[in-house]
Amino acid sequence: MRASSSPGEQSEHTDVAGEGIAKAAAGKSACFGPSCRYTPSSILGLAASEIAPDDHHPGHAPVAARSLTRTPIGRTIRPMSLTVAIGRPESTVDRCERTLRHAILSGELRPGELLPPERTLAASFDVNRVTVRSALTRLASSNLVSVRQGRGYRVEDFHQTAGPEQLSALVAAREGQPALVSLCRELLRARRHLAGALVERLAELAATTTLDTTAVSDAVDAFAEAVDVGELTGIVAADTGVVRALLQLSSSSVLQLCFNPLLSVLESSPSLRAAVYAEPETNLVAYRWLLSWLKAPTSESSTALLALLSERDAATLARL
Repeated sequence: MRASSSPGEQSEHTDVAGEGIAKAAAGKSACFGPSCRYTPSSILGLAASEIAPDDHHPGHAPVAARSLTRTPIGRTIRPMSLTVAIGRPESTVDRCERTLRHAILSGELRPGELLPPERTLAASFDVNRVTVRSALTRLASSNLVSVRQGRGYRVEDFHQTAGPEQLSALVAAREGQPALVSLCRELLRARRHLAGALVERLAELAATTTLDTTAVSDAVDAFAEAVDVGELTGIVAADTGVVRALLQLSSSSVLQLCFNPLLSVLESSPSLRAAVYAEPETNLVAYRWLLSWLKAPTSESSTALLALLSERDAATLARL
């Protein structure tokens, strides 16, 4: 066995033996190539002897060191209940990245675990090593994994290293699970606090100048039209348009950047989207009230506005 200078290869302790490579190359059930028929539990198939413990982190065993299960590609740690739902054209890099990201955010790959070598992942996904390396580079740039020369890729604790841009993928990893409700509760709580900051900012501006609410009014009218049509995707897009118009009116770059990941979650989560827009007519009533509030905001009306949002969030959680 040889040591590799590539960050994607494990050291001589983690290099895959010829027999392991043959097994990986033969297993085509977990792939993204032309003949792909994805089997989640075979994605990270490795024998325990093929990866050594992390000497620098003795408390963390490598991926393949626990609960081995036979799969078409050697053996793996534990069955992985991943699904790859492709709703639009994706590159193989996109799919590899999304699958590994899902495994990390769902907790199937735990902090401190070492990923299999690039060659084994490439065989499992039925792609070349350049594709796998590109996917891993993306994950590293998102701080979901870290790489050390000669040691390979190590899973990071995303709670400590990643940013809010991972929220959409985190919700996707919780879809269909009881944990989704608690996660959405915190998302809605964060949105309410940001909405409070937005209301405060708009009231502050209205106290010193006359706000031009034309763009907001137009966005609300577009939302009303979308509600009449009744198509959920159009309703979500129009609702996002109202929020963005309000953020533009606030002239706050900070608020706009903070709202972006939350808006992405609403646009991408089927469960949360259905719960939030179950009764879009009530959303429209709230927006009409908001337009009136913008003409003469008071502290009392601001409090009432936020109380209404809190009630609506409680209804959303009840639907979930």
